[in-house]
Amino acid sequence: MVDKLIAKYPSHGFVIDRTEAKTLFKIVESPTPQMREVYEIFRSLAKMTLAKDEDSWVFFVSTEPQPPVTEPPATEKGAQHAEQGKDG
Repeated sequence: MVDKLIAKYPSHGFVIDRTEAKTLFKIVESPTPQMREVYEIFRSLAKMTLAKDEDSWVFFVSTEPQPPVTEPPATEKGAQHAEQGKDG
């Protein structure tokens, strides 16, 4: 199957519809309403990223609690500058 995908579909932009997918894969199903919702979320995120022309965004899709985000420690130069500002 991998050989067929590589030889017949030369780019990532090539569309494989559901009918054709059934000839390639054992299980092909229509998306559930929940999967459509997930698709729409990621689709909108991709559009926002492309519209803002940012390098990249990283998202984690998980129900596990994440550790809190902490500020990185100040560099020595930054800490000295902050201390000087207190005296002045």
